[in-house]
Amino acid sequence: NASFPFYQYSAITYCFKTIRRSNGKRKQFVADISHDLKTPLSVILANNSILMENQDATIGSVYRWVDSSQIAAKRMQQLITQMLKLADVERKNITVPLEEVDASNIAMKANLQLESLAYEKSVTLDTELIESCVIQTNEDYLMQIISSLLENALKYEQKNGRVLLKLTQDKHKTCIWVQNFGTTIAQEDLPHIFDRFYRSDKSRTNETESFGLGLAITKEMVNKINGEISVTSNPQKGTIFTVTFQR
Repeated sequence: NASFPFYQYSAITYCFKTIRRSNGKRKQFVADISHDLKTPLSVILANNSILMENQDATIGSVYRWVDSSQIAAKRMQQLITQMLKLADVERKNITVPLEEVDASNIAMKANLQLESLAYEKSVTLDTELIESCVIQTNEDYLMQIISSLLENALKYEQKNGRVLLKLTQDKHKTCIWVQNFGTTIAQEDLPHIFDRFYRSDKSRTNETESFGLGLAITKEMVNKINGEISVTSNPQKGTIFTVTFQR
């Protein structure tokens, strides 16, 4: 139709394609949630059936079924908690208050909180922090971001490995680095590492039973306080997550 400009047709086509992609992501999101909730729910129902069939059994004899249900219920609770957290940080009408915060102090606190986890896993947790590093940010968000990245690094680092928390600052930017040396992420997985429910079984085994929401939540939190997060991974340096704040 000569009366219908091509640029308008192209714009409408683009909108329809965007809507289809959005609907596809929404369907995938629901499918992923359903999958991760289905397994523990099936475990609980199966265990309850066993308990109902053995009503006269002693507590000791059925303890393993109760314990199994408890573990499954906690897994469901963890997923729901993470989903609520993600929904909370994604709300566009919420403004996170920013103030001057010493990032060095926050980084040290996060490091101290995770020293016991590092000890349990026989992983060395090192720091390279400058003495004072004041930036405009939100203290609670920054604490959660650093703690989440450290916990993630410790989760995937091998026994007797090493994790490094590093803080640098110049006149242009402030950078927080979390590096684990013993594991890498495949190059084809790197662009998706912050996607919801993304789990790379090839590069990082699923032994930790991660839901693939932790890094998605961390990215949203970084965005909320005007930062940027990126990741690199190679056999020489391991995996490095970097949070950058422009000054």
